[in-house]
Amino acid sequence: MRKLALLLALIVVALAFASKVAAVPPTIIQLPNPGEVVSEDCGFPVLIAFPRFNGTTRTFTDQNGDFVKEVDTGVIIATLTNLDTGKRVTVNISGPFEFRLHSDGSETESLVGPYLFIFGALSDVVGSGIVYHTGLIRVELDTAGNVTSIKEQGHTVNLCSQLAS
Repeated sequence: MRKLALLLALIVVALAFASKVAAVPPTIIQLPNPGEVVSEDCGFPVLIAFPRFNGTTRTFTDQNGDFVKEVDTGVIIATLTNLDTGKRVTVNISGPFEFRLHSDGSETESLVGPYLFIFGALSDVVGSGIVYHTGLIRVELDTAGNVTSIKEQGHTVNLCSQLAS
């Protein structure tokens, strides 16, 4: 009985070790600072700059090298300036973002945490203008890239009104 218990323990340890050895580490890429962009989404020019941009992308693959998911994390701070009045707003937009490809070819995109939406991105969910969102937005897409569901939880602020005053 002891020999059987010892054998089972050795098998469990061997399997645990083998699964760690077989795991494929993610590819990590430092995201470049996009510099400055000007948006007209508020009806007046807004300069968006990134005084702190320390973002990374981690790409995960399976043992065959096939894409499984991407996770973007880091500290990203954006400063928005109304170019007509000089009014400024600074926000943390660090995310994270996760993109997961499922075995059937469908996708899940999850934005968790603070994000900035410009140039009409997800305007049907968060509204138009320059929008700051904290919370969760999860978008499910079918194999053709069509949106099948959107879940939104959290708080949304249109920064255009803050920049206009």
